[in-house]
Amino acid sequence: MVRWKNMATRAIRYDKLDFGNTNEATDTLHWVQYNYHDKEISQPLREACEHDITYAGDSAQEIQQNINNMRNQIHYANNYYQVMSQVYGHLIPHLIHLEIQNHGLDSFMRDKLTEMRDYAKANATQHPHYGHVHFDGQSDQNYMDMFFALNQEMSKVASSVNAKYFPSNTYNNGYNHAGIVQANINYGIINTETTDEQIENWVNIQTGNWGHIWRQNTYYLLRGGYGQNNAHKYPQIPADVMEGFMAHLVENHPLLALMIAKHQQFFLDNPQIQSLGHSWTSKNRSDDCWFKDEYDQVDKKNTTVFAPPVGLFGQHIPSLTDMLDVFDTMKADLLQFLDDIQPVLKSKKDAQQALQDKTEESAEKAMAMVIQKLLDDPATVEVGTAIVGHIAGIATLPIDMSAFPNGVLPYTYHDFERKENIQTHLYPHHMTGAIPLTAFTLTDAVQEKLYEAYRKELDSYRANHANRCAQLARQIAQATTRHDAEVATLMEAFTAYQTQV
Repeated sequence: MVRWKNMATRAIRYDKLDFGNTNEATDTLHWVQYNYHDKEISQPLREACEHDITYAGDSAQEIQQNINNMRNQIHYANNYYQVMSQVYGHLIPHLIHLEIQNHGLDSFMRDKLTEMRDYAKANATQHPHYGHVHFDGQSDQNYMDMFFALNQEMSKVASSVNAKYFPSNTYNNGYNHAGIVQANINYGIINTETTDEQIENWVNIQTGNWGHIWRQNTYYLLRGGYGQNNAHKYPQIPADVMEGFMAHLVENHPLLALMIAKHQQFFLDNPQIQSLGHSWTSKNRSDDCWFKDEYDQVDKKNTTVFAPPVGLFGQHIPSLTDMLDVFDTMKADLLQFLDDIQPVLKSKKDAQQALQDKTEESAEKAMAMVIQKLLDDPATVEVGTAIVGHIAGIATLPIDMSAFPNGVLPYTYHDFERKENIQTHLYPHHMTGAIPLTAFTLTDAVQEKLYEAYRKELDSYRANHANRCAQLARQIAQATTRHDAEVATLMEAFTAYQTQV
């Protein structure tokens, strides 16, 4: 194919493409998206998590975490470049795991890391400046010998992965780079406090914290390798390996599997396209685009171009229909779970409500005791009376808190949910209806003062109302006068008009 040097490949217009199945996949994921007000899934599941519901072996917390993981994946998988970035983030550890098994590296790593930890413990000394137990492995030749032995074996595995799946002639382009996968263990990974669990997490690359000991360069892999153009080259993965990986992806990361199926279906729905690109039109914006040319024939600035997904995943790509069914089943199972837990959830909510009621009763009694003490003490009866007036909503008497420590009224109640006593203080100006008035014993003098305050409050309301009405009456009179004058002027003008015509 001959192409003028200065002519860039044109992408196919969106209106010339069929997005029907793509839209169907988006609609299927609608229930996964976060919606605080969703009463079908979000709210019931949130309640189930709040009450730590587990039913038939399924935990509401785990279900919520799985959904949250998918939400994160949706956020970082809205185009094919991002999808492939996540795919490689799972594929490369899978390949490393297989190679670890082939070399028996897992048992060697476990033994060597344990040996390094035990040696560090046995040879630790007190730090000369800070006083804590300290071991400097870098200055100990025996420890470093262990470290180099481990690093050497890990590097063999990394080299084997690169040679099998990411050969230097394809992805390094002659540059002196170690490759896509590298051993990344640090001599300081072990200290005297390292546990067996931590060691196991480093050894198990499928579930552990493997980022501390392996490095994968997915950026260069996605952009076509070191020194290459932006034509992405899929690694050649044997069929049996890809079959196992896709089974893992469907089981543990179904949303990524759905995205792969969606993009493959898009090629099937649009046979005119031969490649898929992702183009950066600005620093903060990029979009997928499609071409009639093969991926390695596309010449477009700031664009990474991919062959169809089948070029990597082969026959092991699940169909879009099957993945849509997976999510429909997932939603149906979730709805069934939420329905099945209702009796258990109601029981826990009722129990919680009972504790909340007891807590509220405890708080009311504690506040009533504090206020009653104020009412019973001649020195503070004025404050107590004013607070009761606010509680009853019949008087807004002034409350002078200057005589109390820090200007507050503390009280202590028992929180039956937290199973502990809570100390806090009153907000006397904001207690309308907070405590039943039957909780107080009011003397005749207090009641008389409250009645007098009520009368003054009532008179004030009436006076304000009368003043407002008088003001409105004056405004109405003024408006009527203006209206009459304007009408008279208009009528005079019309009379003059009639005499002249």
